[in-house]
Amino acid sequence: MRPALLLLPLVAAGDSVAEGGRAYREGRFGDALAAFAAAETEAGEAAPAELRFDLALAALRAGALARAESAAALAAGRGGARFAALHDFLRGNVAFARGELAAAEAGLPDAELSAIERAIEQVDAARAAWELAAASRDDWPAARRNVERALLKLDELERQRREAQRRREPETRPQSADPDPTPQPAPPEPAEVEPVLDELPSEEVARLLERLARKEAEKLLLRARRRQERSADVEKDW
Repeated sequence: MRPALLLLPLVAAGDSVAEGGRAYREGRFGDALAAFAAAETEAGEAAPAELRFDLALAALRAGALARAESAAALAAGRGGARFAALHDFLRGNVAFARGELAAAEAGLPDAELSAIERAIEQVDAARAAWELAAASRDDWPAARRNVERALLKLDELERQRREAQRRREPETRPQSADPDPTPQPAPPEPAEVEPVLDELPSEEVARLLERLARKEAEKLLLRARRRQERSADVEKDW
């Protein structure tokens, strides 16, 4: 939001002022700047604060930011408190415009990180200037809206800065040791081992056979006893 031209007190200043106002309203800001500059030259040191502030506005819209700042400062020096507040407002506009230019530069391929830093610095300066302007009056909606505008832009730029920093961070993946270029032989396959069956000593074999024979005899004796018991239980008929 930009302040309006202050042409009413300047009707007596001649055709240059009228032409500057006409060009400004038609969007021909370069022509407006030239007309107001001509009127300032005609007036000399007596150029009123209104003319210098209108010149500052035309310079701002024409992109002559340094000229806008200097003209607004001259207006504030001549016009007192009212123009001091307008000066703060316009300083905010100039700083914001510079911030947008830096932000556009930061969006270019291979842009330096310093571009986004400059954008943040300028937009923050705009916020501070607009806050001063808003505090100079009981109610200045345009100044308050511009403060909110600057805060939103700062949030956007901070996100862009974090993203730019993230893209520039080196990858932190662990680096493996360089492989030895000399080919290494494959490890040998495990040899198959045949199971070894130890032959029992003859004494051990004899004892084993004896135990087996004894167990077999015990089984035969047990079977004979069971047959006898079954035979005793059968009733005889003779």
